[in-house]
Amino acid sequence: GQTDADPSNNLACLDVFPTVSTDEPETASFSLTPNPATDVCTITWGENLRPETVQVYNVYGALLLDETVDSPAGRHDLQLGALPKGVYTVVLDKAVRRLVKM
Repeated sequence: GQTDADPSNNLACLDVFPTVSTDEPETASFSLTPNPATDVCTITWGENLRPETVQVYNVYGALLLDETVDSPAGRHDLQLGALPKGVYTVVLDKAVRRLVKM
């Protein structure tokens, strides 16, 4: 970073470089079957997740579905019939996957 030459205004100029990663942590994985899906998609996860809810977002980031899941079961059927065809983001306990609805 570089400090402002005029100390009287107490401003500083800093370079900020955000870190973006497409890697998903191994500790938070789940699967979507089938994908692409039509009316129902089954979410399955292992012991490394303890989800309480699943959220589905559209490409604009709008929350379309927010459902409670049965954590001990390790699976949840996601009903997609009300959603139009498209690409969605599924979030389960901070883990993220893409889902295509046909």
